[in-house]
Amino acid sequence: AQEVFEGALVHISTPVTITANLMEILPSEGFRNGATYWATVKYLPPGPIARSLFGEPDTASFVYRDLIGFTNPNQGFAFSMISEAYLNFGWVGLFAIPGAFGLILGYTYRRSSAEPTRAIHLAYPVLIALLPYLYRSDSLVQAKLFGYSMIVIHLVYRTSTLKRRPSANRD
Repeated sequence: AQEVFEGALVHISTPVTITANLMEILPSEGFRNGATYWATVKYLPPGPIARSLFGEPDTASFVYRDLIGFTNPNQGFAFSMISEAYLNFGWVGLFAIPGAFGLILGYTYRRSSAEPTRAIHLAYPVLIALLPYLYRSDSLVQAKLFGYSMIVIHLVYRTSTLKRRPSANRD
């Protein structure tokens, strides 16, 4: 039981530590005013396509690496929604971005259905299932995890509901 607790504590403490680091760094560096959210929109296509169009990413995780002078390409950080909100908008972002996520959760909950017939009916359970990953990711990872999952679900629904062509009788 202690190992599970310590593991959970590490998963929670890393994003908290990153947010605390940002709170020390950003008053002198300046907030990004939504730039990392715009980068998320740019980099939604698969990685090779996005990089060929826009170059190296300037998403929240990469901005943080630049801020602290971290250059190891084989290691990353457990960035989070809270860290990115502060990086972009300071204290206002700490309330506005999670509040907006709450509105999205509420919207998807109201659209969910015990007998789904469309992908939107499954958006809420998908978001809930992804919460552990969304908590420790920047907005690009969050958007891709949710968006790509919903695209696959949509395609499954579309292909499973296509009307089958009547086969010709060979009698």
